[in-house]
Amino acid sequence: MSREPVDKKFELGEKALDLNYSLRRFFVDRFHFRHVPGFKPDGRVLNLGGLRILRRGVFRIDPYGFRVVHLNLSPKFKPEVVGDGADLPFPDGVFDAVIISEVLEHVPDPGLVLSEAARVLLPGGRVLITAPFNNPIHADPVDFARYTKTFYERELDRAGLESLVIESQGHFFSVLADMLRDWLVHRRAKGLSGRGLNRLAAWGLVRLRAKALEWDKPGADPARSYQKNYTTGFGIVARKP
Repeated sequence: MSREPVDKKFELGEKALDLNYSLRRFFVDRFHFRHVPGFKPDGRVLNLGGLRILRRGVFRIDPYGFRVVHLNLSPKFKPEVVGDGADLPFPDGVFDAVIISEVLEHVPDPGLVLSEAARVLLPGGRVLITAPFNNPIHADPVDFARYTKTFYERELDRAGLESLVIESQGHFFSVLADMLRDWLVHRRAKGLSGRGLNRLAAWGLVRLRAKALEWDKPGADPARSYQKNYTTGFGIVARKP
């Protein structure tokens, strides 16, 4: 896994105007743009719980030339393999990388899923994980929990994986912007009246989303340290020794 990430500059850009696109999804896309290109060239990648069709977000793994296997519980997404992440139908050490994106909150035993991911990885292989934190309950088909950095450190170690990156993705203002977005999308979906209010909220949301990424950057002002206690979720890179 010697290649450096080739796209480190994915920005919100015009997506700031797209209210169907959350900041949480932006952080997930940006994380993958940064780390997936560093996989072994022509490597075999397991997209555990990933969608082969009806995929969300901007990032697509297809152009990178990896040998990708999508595994999902549901056949409606047309995965190459229908299966359970807690009992992977693969032998030991067959993948160069595993992606577990916005999945662990939907499984009853995430530690077991991580152990299975470690088992099917080759030595030196990497696992990329993203998972929400300050995020609405979303059954897909069920939603079990939200986890902290301490949880990931413990469970990665138990699975025999070395954590390389555990990053908070957005802080207080990013969470606030996504809460406002969810409220506005709900109003529109329900056909609630108040066109002027909807327009004002949309205008404020566009401005807030653009500023949130700036305001949530780490700063020297200790008065703002409370902002770090909030996050939209986590991005994690781990390695099998």
